[in-house]
Amino acid sequence: MKRRKKWEGMDILLFLDVDGVLNTSDSFHTRYQLEPDNVKALVKLMERFSLSGGMPKLVLTSTWRLGYDSDLKKCSPQIQKLIGRLGEYGIFIYDKTPIYKNTTRDIDKIVRRVKEYGG
Repeated sequence: MKRRKKWEGMDILLFLDVDGVLNTSDSFHTRYQLEPDNVKALVKLMERFSLSGGMPKLVLTSTWRLGYDSDLKKCSPQIQKLIGRLGEYGIFIYDKTPIYKNTTRDIDKIVRRVKEYGG
């Protein structure tokens, strides 16, 4: 009998902080630089989860979320670049965390939203 992974059949949320994850201090000298190897590592991680039934929903948690809008035409240049780069791999930003003083509330609210609306 094949062993079921505990996340099978569930929505998987991947909370992404861009700075230090998709770019590094070495790339800060170039505006909105995304490290290709880091982007590929994210893609690989997302593909690994997708083998269990669906692509994870990517949620921006970093300060980059300040430039994100669900109307993509209103996104900042850095978010436009991020959307374009991730889009090359079929990855899209699902949402962003709201801005609160308490980041635990950020995560709780987005999880409730996914449960309520079904993603």
